[in-house]
Amino acid sequence: MSKARHPLYYYYLYGVTALGLAVILLSTARVFRPQVPLEWLIVASLTILTGSFTVKIPGLNSKISVADTFIFANMILFGVAAGTITAMLDGFMGSLRSQTGGRRVEYMLFNLGATALSAYLAGTTFFAVIGQGPLFRGQPPTLWAILVSVVLMALVHYLANSGSVAAMVALDSRQNIYAIWREGFLWTSITSLTGASVAGLIALNVNAITPAVIGIIAPTVLIIYFTYKTYLEKVEEKVRHLQDLNKLYLSTVETLAMAIDAKDQVTHGHVRRVQVYARELARAVGISDENVLQGIDAAALLHDIGKLAIPEYILNKPGELTRSEFQKMMEHPVVGADILGSINFPFPVADYVRHHHEHWNGTGYPDNLRGEQIPLEARILAVVDCFEALTCDRPYRPAFSTAKALDIIRARAGKQYDPEVVGKFEKILDRAQLTVRETETRDMAVEGWKAISGTARDPERLKMRRSRDMLVFQDISSSHREVFALFELAQTVGSTLNLQETLLIIASKVEKIVPFTTCVIYLLDSEKNCLRAEHVSGANIDAFRGREIKLGDYLSGSVASANQPAINSKPVLDVAPVQDKITVGLDNALVYPLTFGDMCMGVISLYTSHGVRFTDDHVRVMEIVSKQAATAIHNALKFEETQEDAFTDRLTNLPNSRWLYLYFEQEMEKAIRFQYPLSLLGMDLDGFKEINDRFGHPAGDRMLVEVARILNDNLRASDVVVRYAGDEFVAIMSQTSAKDATLLAQRMQAILDEFRLEVRPGKYAQIGISIGIASYPVDGDSLDLLMAKADQEMYRDKETRTRSSREILHEVEPSARQLQLGSYYKPS
Repeated sequence: MSKARHPLYYYYLYGVTALGLAVILLSTARVFRPQVPLEWLIVASLTILTGSFTVKIPGLNSKISVADTFIFANMILFGVAAGTITAMLDGFMGSLRSQTGGRRVEYMLFNLGATALSAYLAGTTFFAVIGQGPLFRGQPPTLWAILVSVVLMALVHYLANSGSVAAMVALDSRQNIYAIWREGFLWTSITSLTGASVAGLIALNVNAITPAVIGIIAPTVLIIYFTYKTYLEKVEEKVRHLQDLNKLYLSTVETLAMAIDAKDQVTHGHVRRVQVYARELARAVGISDENVLQGIDAAALLHDIGKLAIPEYILNKPGELTRSEFQKMMEHPVVGADILGSINFPFPVADYVRHHHEHWNGTGYPDNLRGEQIPLEARILAVVDCFEALTCDRPYRPAFSTAKALDIIRARAGKQYDPEVVGKFEKILDRAQLTVRETETRDMAVEGWKAISGTARDPERLKMRRSRDMLVFQDISSSHREVFALFELAQTVGSTLNLQETLLIIASKVEKIVPFTTCVIYLLDSEKNCLRAEHVSGANIDAFRGREIKLGDYLSGSVASANQPAINSKPVLDVAPVQDKITVGLDNALVYPLTFGDMCMGVISLYTSHGVRFTDDHVRVMEIVSKQAATAIHNALKFEETQEDAFTDRLTNLPNSRWLYLYFEQEMEKAIRFQYPLSLLGMDLDGFKEINDRFGHPAGDRMLVEVARILNDNLRASDVVVRYAGDEFVAIMSQTSAKDATLLAQRMQAILDEFRLEVRPGKYAQIGISIGIASYPVDGDSLDLLMAKADQEMYRDKETRTRSSREILHEVEPSARQLQLGSYYKPS
C-alpha cells in the first residue's frame, strides 16, 4: 500500500511546473525577435542530436552529457532565451528517450519546467556578472570576466536543477532532501562545470555560428566525448569488477551468518531481521556513511557468530540458565570478536560484536564499558537485538507483543541501553517493521550468485537455485535439531523411573525428529508370549490402546521375533484387525525392536499416512533412539519390580508399612480437598504367639497368610489392607465414616471367629482379632494421630471382649459344616 504524500508535494509540483512554463513562454517570445540571429537554431539542433551522447560516471547514478556544452554555448552566444529554449528541448527529448510507459504527464511537465527554470536562472546570473549582452553582438569579454561568469553560471544551473529534482523526490518519498541530493546528484556538478567551461572557450574564440565553425567544434566535442567515454568505460569495468567482488564477499559473510542462524531451533531468521532494524536505526541516529552502514550490516549478521562455541543444550535450554551456564553464554561476544578479528574488514566489525552486550550503566559484559565508551554501532545492535529477541518465541517463553517489548526496552533505557538510541528506535519502529515484512525471505548466497552469474535474468533458474540453497540451511538446521533432540532424550529418559512417564517422553522426543501419524510402543509380556501396546500417541489412539499381538504375528510381532527392523513396510497386517477403529489411514511403517543386551523388550512402531516415507536419516536416528529407549524402559521395569518388592510383604503379598505412608498421604490429600471422611482400622491378632509356640512358626506363617486373605477379601475394592508389622494389620478406607467402619470391623471379627486352620492332620486352630477405629476429620488429619487413636481403641477392644471370644482353641473338633468346606473355611 503506497504512503500518503506530503501536502507540500502537490504545491511544489504544480508551482515549479507553472513557473517553468511561464519562463518557456517568455523565452519563446524573446528568442524569435528579429535582433536574435537564427543561428541559435543550429546550436539547438546540435544539442538535440548529441543529447543521447552521455557518459555514466562509474559507481554512481549520474551521467555527463555532451549536449550541456551546446546549451551553455547557445546561452552565452545568443542570450538567456535561446539557452532556456535549448535546455527545454533537450529535456523534452530526454524524457521521450527514457519513458517506459508508466510515466505520468505531470512528471514530464515538471521536468520540462525545472530544466527551463534552471537554465533561465543560470543565464540570468551569467549576464548579470559579466555585465554585457550576448556575445554574438561582438563585444569580446576579458578572460577573467568570462571565467568567473561561467563558473557562477554552472554553479547556479547545477544547484537549481539538482535541487529541484531532489526536493521533488524527497517530498514524494518523505525522505531527507540532503541525503537524496548527496547520493543521487552530487556528482552531476561535473556535467555543468565541464559543459560551461567548454562553452566559455568556444565563446571566447567565435562570435558567430558558421559551417566552418560547426565543422571545427562538432568533431572536437565528439572526439573529447568518445575519448572520455572510452576511459570511463574502462574505469567502470574495474569498478564493476570490484563491486562484484564486494558482493561476493558480502554474500560469503551472509551465507556464514545464515548457517549460524540455522543452528537456532527457535529463532530462524533472527540475524536477517536484526540487520534490517539496525540499518534503519543507524540512519535515524544520523549515520550516513555507506562504509559504516555496511559495517553495521556485517556486524548484525555476525553478532552471534560466537555462539558456535556455546553448546546447543545451553542455547536451546527451555528453562532459566544456571550461573555456570550463563557464564558460558557470556563468552560468545568475545569469541565472536576473536573470530572476526582475523578478517580484514574495512570497518571495526569485531568491536561492534564484542560490545553489543555492554550496558549503558557499565554492568554489561565483557568489558564493563559504560555510556559513550560503548561504540555507537554496538549500542544500536544492543537495542535491536533485544527487541527482536523479545518479539520471537524462545524455548523458555512465547513471543511478546510489540507494545510489551517496547515497554521493556523503555524501562531499560538509561540502564542497559542508550536513552537517545531507544528514543530514535521508537520513532522508526513502524517503518522498520514494514521494511522487515517487505524484505524477501531469500538466501543471501543466491544474491551473490546472481551478481556474478546473471541468473537474475532467468527466474526459473533463480528459483531452483534458491530452493537448493535453502535445503542446505534446512539440512544444517535439521542436523542440529537432531543432535539437540537426541541430547534431550538422553537427558530426560533418565529423569524418571516411572514406566508410563518414560514411554511418554520417548514418544514426544521421537516426534521432534521423525515424522509419524501414529506411534505405538509395544512391550513384551513374557508370560503371555505377546506384545502389548503400553503407549499410543498421535492419531488412532483408541484403535491401538491396550492391543495385544502374539510374538511372531503381524508386522510388529515379526520384528520383535526376528529382532530386526522393518523399514518403509506396509502396515496392513498391524492395522487390519483394528481397521474399524482407525480414524486416520496409515500406509507406511517404520518398526524398530527395543533391544537391551540380547533381549528384545518390545518394539516402537511408527505409522505414517499420505505416502510419507522414512528417509535414511530417520532410520539412522531411530537406530540410536531405539537403543536409548530400550535402556530407559529396562531401567523403569527393573525399578517397578524393585519398588514392588520394597513395598510388598513377601509372606502375605499385602502392601507393607513403607507403602502405607505413601498411600495415606495421597488419600488424605484427596479427603481434605474433596471434604469426605476417611477411616483407619488398627488390627492385632489375639493369641498369635501361642500358635507359634505350640505348632511352630510355619503354622504361624500359614495363619498370617489366611488372615491376610480373609481381610483383603472382605474389604471393599476401594479399601486397602496393609501388613503393618508381625501380627498387626492396618486398613485404610476412603469415603468411610466411623459408623460404617465399625460395622465393617464387627463383620470381619465375626468371620475370623468362625475360621479354623488345620495345623496338623485332624488338628485345627482358631484365632481372634482386636480392631481399633480412628476417622478423619474427628480424630486427626495425619497418619500418626490416626494410628495413635486406633491403637487406643484397639487395646480397649481387647479388654472389653469376653474371655471366651479371645481364648485360643489349639485342638478343636470342626463341625460337619467346617469339615465339608475344608480347612480354609470362610462363612458366606
